[in-house]
Amino acid sequence: MKTQKPSSLRCASFFSLWRRLRKLLFPSFFLKALHSNFPQFATTASNAAVGQLDPTLSAAGLGMPVYQQQDANECWTEVVRILQKVTVDSSALQNKPGLPQSFGTSGGWNPIDRYLTGQLTSTLTCTEGEEPAQQSVDTFTQLSCFIDKEVKYLHTGIRNGLEGTLTKNSDVLGREAVYKKISRVSRLPGYLCVQFVRFYYKEKEHINAKILKDIKFPLNLDLYEFCAKDLQEKLLPAREKVRIEEDEEALSAKAKKLPNSVNDDNVPNPIDNPDLYEPYWFEDDPGSNNTGFYELQGVLTHQGRSSTSGHYVSWIKKKGKWFKLDDDTVSEVGTEDIMKLSGGGDWHCAYLLLYGPRRIKIRPARSTTAVGGSAAMETSKPPT
Repeated sequence: MKTQKPSSLRCASFFSLWRRLRKLLFPSFFLKALHSNFPQFATTASNAAVGQLDPTLSAAGLGMPVYQQQDANECWTEVVRILQKVTVDSSALQNKPGLPQSFGTSGGWNPIDRYLTGQLTSTLTCTEGEEPAQQSVDTFTQLSCFIDKEVKYLHTGIRNGLEGTLTKNSDVLGREAVYKKISRVSRLPGYLCVQFVRFYYKEKEHINAKILKDIKFPLNLDLYEFCAKDLQEKLLPAREKVRIEEDEEALSAKAKKLPNSVNDDNVPNPIDNPDLYEPYWFEDDPGSNNTGFYELQGVLTHQGRSSTSGHYVSWIKKKGKWFKLDDDTVSEVGTEDIMKLSGGGDWHCAYLLLYGPRRIKIRPARSTTAVGGSAAMETSKPPT
């Protein structure tokens, strides 16, 4: 009897094959693994549900199963959880350029834990009596943007998820009391996923209705204010390098009478030119983020009024250009099209954001003249 691969290995095998082939690949075995491990994603739609999409169609008439609409964030969460079980053989990475030595010396590591997992340190304080504050540490693979009538920007929604109150039993007071909970990030992952909490259950209609409110999100995200004090101090040296780089770019653009913003088409791509960029992680924590700055790399949008209907589309940035992936149709779009995905109507509405690290270019060494006329090389460094 043939032994079946664990779902985590089948997921990893698909992505590995996809990278090697560099062409359109139908993820049949990945889809089978997904349906096998999570039967809820294999639920087929009824004729009535298919008819809502197109009155001329029926599930029977198509001659193939039409799957029921699912929550994309739920699917993303489950796939990430499965991939957390994959261990990468680090010895295969020993000769890869741009990777720290630790990638090839440990017995194995998990890419989700290293690149997508952050850490939160939370403090729980009783507001009704004197008792010691409680601290806890948890990990996360996603931050949430909670939406209420006050939220207009992504930062405000993230803060809503990190600060709040709850009611629980107090051992000191012998009754339920109100506690204030404040969470701060103590480890920033290299890549950050943010979910807009747009769906809520409507009891009367028995559907997961959607909040259509316009919530602005930035192309460049700074999470410094949400970091724990210890982490903020660790971020400062690399953030200073970012400031110097931006100042130099602004001066150069001014001298050439160009806009301050740098055209992505003229910037060497970090993936193709790793030797031109500094590591974006801390030396003792590969896969982390050492600046607190992120750049938007992908958006998953939903168009519709409930999580059980509508249409999902991906918008991906590759080598400085944005592309819209609408089922099997791929088209190039502009940055202004991405900024229109903030919601506010029936147009494509951002549901998931994927941010990558802000990369810092290695500053070239400059030649100086030493005492006596001999030439010396000096590496340009930020002032201390």
